[in-house]
Amino acid sequence: CGTSYTVKSGDTCSAIESSTGVSDATLHALNPSINSGCTNLQIGQVLCISSGSGCTKTYTVVSGDTCSAIESRTGVSDAQLHAMNPSINSGCTNLQIGQVLCVS
Repeated sequence: CGTSYTVKSGDTCSAIESSTGVSDATLHALNPSINSGCTNLQIGQVLCISSGSGCTKTYTVVSGDTCSAIESRTGVSDAQLHAMNPSINSGCTNLQIGQVLCVS
């Protein structure tokens, strides 16, 4: 698994897909334990959201994080952060607490 996501309270497949930028087909293909109706997610369950995009180091978003704060903490540039995490919008307004980002 290249990038993972930890299920939190209230998560649905569509919410996970939206926050991570992964398609429904990819989410199910990488996580065959998820049933077709996506009714068996468990809080704390770790899902694979990419098969191995070359990501060697991840960062989990915490409350109050911004792209610049993450870039400072991890030493990546804004361009690198967005290139490795295409689900982050250009204004960096869609970070989600618990979201796992690729930083290397």
